[in-house]
Amino acid sequence: MMNKKIIACDLDDVLWDLTPTWIDEYNKIYKPTLKLKKKHIDSWDFSTVFENKVDIQIFYSILTHHGFWDKVAQNQNSSVISTNKMWLFILNVYFDVYIVTHTAYYQRHKLDLFLDLFKDVVNKDQLILIKDKWLINADIVIDDRAETLEKFTTKGARCVKINQPWNKWFDCENYDTFAQAAEEILIQEVYYAKS
Repeated sequence: MMNKKIIACDLDDVLWDLTPTWIDEYNKIYKPTLKLKKKHIDSWDFSTVFENKVDIQIFYSILTHHGFWDKVAQNQNSSVISTNKMWLFILNVYFDVYIVTHTAYYQRHKLDLFLDLFKDVVNKDQLILIKDKWLINADIVIDDRAETLEKFTTKGARCVKINQPWNKWFDCENYDTFAQAAEEILIQEVYYAKS
């Protein structure tokens, strides 16, 4: 039996939505003059998004607010989560799938919430917590962060981008949703490979 290809799949804004809740909380709590919208986050270099360093610190601090990750989990579209779970189930049959996230262990509540939502198709052994994701040996990478995909490209991995306002500058294979990406990977890597 041949070894399965390894898929490294990002969590936030790929398998579940983080940014809409993050922005909502920022707007609710800090009441900025100009309401922040997802389209404004066109870079992870927040100095180009926010006017000053204090706003950047405030925005990041929301990730540590009590109950924030519960809100993220509650705000998920159940139809999208069901579809993503179905595609993860299918990908798990043909590939070794790992959920690779730049999440600190002290945010384990976030990981527990994610595992609870995806318990039918993901187990904790499939979670990899790592800052520099490109250090992982992966054949296929699904991510929304252009900088991560760019580094994987230099290693020869197949890079699949989930379109977001902050990654438009990087050109690679791209899809609007995880489900679209998963279906195309399955078609190209499994069905075309057999024919």
